[in-house]
Amino acid sequence: MLRTSIPVVISLMLSASNSIAQTFQYTLPQAGQEFTQAYGAEKQIRIQVSFRSAIQPVSNDSESDIAMLEAARKSLYTQAQRECSVLSERFNNADCRLGSLNINLNAFVAANNPQPPQLVAIATYLLKPK
Repeated sequence: MLRTSIPVVISLMLSASNSIAQTFQYTLPQAGQEFTQAYGAEKQIRIQVSFRSAIQPVSNDSESDIAMLEAARKSLYTQAQRECSVLSERFNNADCRLGSLNINLNAFVAANNPQPPQLVAIATYLLKPK
């Protein structure tokens, strides 16, 4: 069963396009609340950003599909890295750190599913106001 499902999953792998959507979630610390993950016991702002990248099937060549999926992941890594600079500028040159990055492949295989597979990245940034 596993051997037959692997080619099916691999054959769905993808050629990445540019990000098609971004979702922003801002979480501001409450008065007196402290975060210690990146900056010790000092107050900071935690921001979550979602990046989505639609992926189109490339071919029946599983090696090409794997390479395209890897390229799409690398693109999301680059976007996550650049976002810290953008956030720092928008928040008065706050010190920014990428706290976590989670990338998932969302692919629902069904004959009646018009949605292409997509890579979804959720990045959590920690900003220390100056």
